[in-house]
Amino acid sequence: MKADLRPLLAGALLAFSSGCHIDILRFRTGVPLDREKFAALEPRKTTRGEVLEELGAPQKVEWKSGKDYFWYLHSDKVDTGVRFQFPPFRTVAGYQQTFLRLNEASEDTNAMELVFGEDGVLERKSLRMSEAYNPPRQDTDDWKLHLSAHGDYSLMLLGDGGLADYDDLFKPGYRVGLGLGWQPVPVCTLLARTSYQEHPGDSIENQGQEISVGDLHLYGLEIGVRLAAPLSLLRDFTDYENVKRVLFEDDLSRSTGFRFYLEGTTGVMLNSNVTVKINGTRAGNLYDNAYQFSGALEAGLEYGLKWGAAHIGITYQTIDPFDKGSTRLDDDAGAFQAVLLGGGLSVKF
Repeated sequence: MKADLRPLLAGALLAFSSGCHIDILRFRTGVPLDREKFAALEPRKTTRGEVLEELGAPQKVEWKSGKDYFWYLHSDKVDTGVRFQFPPFRTVAGYQQTFLRLNEASEDTNAMELVFGEDGVLERKSLRMSEAYNPPRQDTDDWKLHLSAHGDYSLMLLGDGGLADYDDLFKPGYRVGLGLGWQPVPVCTLLARTSYQEHPGDSIENQGQEISVGDLHLYGLEIGVRLAAPLSLLRDFTDYENVKRVLFEDDLSRSTGFRFYLEGTTGVMLNSNVTVKINGTRAGNLYDNAYQFSGALEAGLEYGLKWGAAHIGITYQTIDPFDKGSTRLDDDAGAFQAVLLGGGLSVKF
């Protein structure tokens, strides 16, 4: 008679799974090693106390054959490991030994080794930088200013204008504007923008009458944020080291080539009085001039140049309902919405 091995296999599987751990760790240990400070250390002259005062405490210290060994270590990487415990022993405190740690012999670790004699004076030194190490930029200008100009054409008007839909009351128009951007970090730019927008009025038939609507003029002041990154990031987004380098180390304001961007703005918009005529006779204002809250979301492509950038994008814009006018017509409007296509240029300085 054959023994039933299923309970045994189930127990082994349970023990194995409970004793197997997958660790995903990001090491950010120590501070970046400074080549200039390393070069300033002089064997047979620099003392141990001077090193501690200048560099601080090392990450590792050893004493061998009467000599002191200091290691200053730095690593910034993502590492993975699999740990097996069979059976899954633990201490009473719940501690589990891990085998993933910073190692001065690792090729991915930047290591500075300093050896001191019994008199506390530096005898020899060595410095090893990993292949992934990139020296810090010599450019000390941590922010950039960008002056931009843009123009857009309204592809579509959306929303209920009260008397009729906005796309029936107004013809396609345009928007132009100037902006100033402050770039505190490579991928992000803070924006302040002013704009002028115009939509010519149209005529409709309403209850057997010809209704002629005047032009809509909009004057805007908005602030917002713009995010940009190279197109290559879309292809290599799973490469952590590349993403980190592109987003936090590369100076995108100096790079050339295509980038994608996404920006959002919010602010206030002043609309002009929108006049209305019934059968050719002036009949008051359909909307009175007033300040309204506005918002916009834009996405597109830009091409970076040495002196600035050129971009093309599509924008969705929304403005709170306009104030009612003084006519007997239905002027209880909803939010004004527009889809705009355009582009522009920016100059950095």
